[in-house]
Amino acid sequence: MRESILIGTLGCVTLLTTGCLFGADAEATRADLALAYAELEQALADHPLLDADVQPVNTAFDQASIAFFLRNYSFAVSSIRELTARVRSGGAADAATRGIAALRGRAVPRTVVAGQGLEIELRTFGLPFAPAPPPSVPLRLVPLTGGPAVEQAATLPLGLLGRVDTCITITGGAELAPGAYDVQLGAGAGRFSVARLWVVTAGLDARRAANEARLAGLSAETPALAQALAAVRARNALLTDRPADAQTALAFDDPNRVAADVAAEIDALAAGRDPYHGRTGEYWRVARVGEMDVPLQVYAPAAAAEGTPLPLLIVLHGAGGDENMFFQGYGAGRVRALGEELGWLVIAPRTELLVGNPERLGPLLEAVRYTYPLDEERLMLLGHSLGSVTVVELAKRWPGQFAAGVCFAGGANVGTVRGLPPIRVYAGAQDPISAPRIVRAAVEQARAAGEPVELITLPGYGHTLGVGARLDEAIRWLAGKRRVN
Repeated sequence: MRESILIGTLGCVTLLTTGCLFGADAEATRADLALAYAELEQALADHPLLDADVQPVNTAFDQASIAFFLRNYSFAVSSIRELTARVRSGGAADAATRGIAALRGRAVPRTVVAGQGLEIELRTFGLPFAPAPPPSVPLRLVPLTGGPAVEQAATLPLGLLGRVDTCITITGGAELAPGAYDVQLGAGAGRFSVARLWVVTAGLDARRAANEARLAGLSAETPALAQALAAVRARNALLTDRPADAQTALAFDDPNRVAADVAAEIDALAAGRDPYHGRTGEYWRVARVGEMDVPLQVYAPAAAAEGTPLPLLIVLHGAGGDENMFFQGYGAGRVRALGEELGWLVIAPRTELLVGNPERLGPLLEAVRYTYPLDEERLMLLGHSLGSVTVVELAKRWPGQFAAGVCFAGGANVGTVRGLPPIRVYAGAQDPISAPRIVRAAVEQARAAGEPVELITLPGYGHTLGVGARLDEAIRWLAGKRRVN
């Protein structure tokens, strides 16, 4: 198996274990789910499925998705991890791997100042009949920005029925360099991300408070600066020593870098400049829409620094997700590389804030235009599930605005809308959530009315994994479209 992370050593780290073997089982969180899903998509990118594996892997993932919608996060996370091991190895996960997949990890504290001690808490999910993990497993702290990892065997005292409830104290934690770390448990195909750890140069609460004092003295003289000020305030609010489990905006980032960026952004605002004007690369921000802040991830290609108008791709995630999904999930964030290659600006707003309120897109686009000039003939939409519904609703509310759109695992509302741009609909033949027969009937209704809608059925695919499998194809199809005046 090809390893994606170089494992090395950093200092001398000793792991000690203590246990409270009869504590209550752990429940998975949305943060656990985000890590598990991102890891599966990376495994699929590294190990493309054989034709014979497409249907069973999709069926297993759809079962995990349904468990998620029923709020059984623990089953969803452990199932996705087992599926990740299967994709990596080409075979079913053994009992030991399944035991590791049923463990929740947490860094205690999640944010630690460099030089201080820390622990990794490991507890079994509240799942009936979860297999026992091995009594000793590799534990790694892997820097997200690359470089050598810390690795040491972790002893797992097993309690009743093989349950785990233990804290692993990293006594050499003082030697960890500042940065964001992926906490991994297991080895080979059965290696899973179980937590995130942030080692910071100074407490984030104190830095946030100092920034708030500076921001309180600033005012915005123009609409562009008002948008920038709202974005800086929202980004500053991410700097906390105790991030909530539901907050994923920094789950894949280094808060040290974000803190430094926010300080520089405040300097720019104090000098009367928009700190995001012409900015390249990936970053999180908000767009102020009336009294509401709409969170969005942004990827701006190198071409953005030239100041020339950019094509815009708006990507819209499915229900239960957030603005990180297209950048860290679907296709292992492939949309970023495609944006760079094609010279496109890519934004991923929070879908549920637009689906029932498509009028919010206008102010959102205005906020983007303050920062980047747009090629108005090449504004494009791409969505998954709820995001597909939103693609159609936006096209309906803003006729003539878009060059084209793509709907994955959705778009059943396409049949009753008229005046659509070219729309391509991808439907998984095994989709248990967005029934392909209903989507097909809607596409046929639209086509009968003369609408430029086409359907592509994906044999063996279900509700979600077809996005990563066909994302390149879909975006290259969009690349050939321009708005018809």
